[in-house]
Amino acid sequence: MKIVIYSLLALCLSTTHVYAQSSTITIAATDFKVGNAVGSRDYGKNTIHNIATYCNAPNSAVYFFQSARAGLYRLSVDFSSMQSRPIHVSVNNVEAAQETADTVTGGWFEGQHQLVVVDDFSLNKGVNTLFFWRNSCIPHLHFFQFEYIRP
Repeated sequence: MKIVIYSLLALCLSTTHVYAQSSTITIAATDFKVGNAVGSRDYGKNTIHNIATYCNAPNSAVYFFQSARAGLYRLSVDFSSMQSRPIHVSVNNVEAAQETADTVTGGWFEGQHQLVVVDDFSLNKGVNTLFFWRNSCIPHLHFFQFEYIRP
């Protein structure tokens, strides 16, 4: 069992995205490592969504990424939706205070996106995790963005 866990961790670390020491970290929605969302260029570059058969089942994705410095960051999500489809979000196993991406943006396509603040989270220097989930259909997600606030 330990070998499997260590192998999975090694795989995840070898495929994490590394970001320079800047004030912004942007993660394309399609860069998840584990999940059941579907990527599609029909709705814009790096967009994920779900097919109708997944609307009767939980949807989720896990992202592994690296930060060049530890500190407090503000997380935002860019999404589009014709109906309210709020998602739960956690970073490094800390859940956001409330669901997010629950607004109707007016459509599913590029140009109908909306960037909303999720919550503030502490990131580690090195590897971090971002996880979102919903027990039904998800909005069309485009990217997640962390803005550095302070150490």
